Amino acid sequence: MAEVTGRSLSAVDVDEGEYTAMLKGEGRSEWQVEMLISLSRIGIRGMMRNVTGAVKHLTGQEPRPFSEYARSAWG
Repeated sequence: MAEVTGRSLSAVDVDEGEYTAMLKGEGRSEWQVEMLISLSRIGIRGMMRNVTGAVKHLTGQEPRPFSEYARSAWG
């Protein structure tokens, strides 16, 4: 995304409790908070690296690299 947008990006580790408090502070519903916390746990555990045929099955198109998507969305 940094390459496409020309902005510098950084990642910051945030404790789950802090993240929960931030989401609640934004006025997110309990369902949204639980869903986003669950997604972050999946990412932390490396479970998002699982490659499946879901994109092709759902869209009928071959998946494309994220960089290609970013260029089409923000480039």
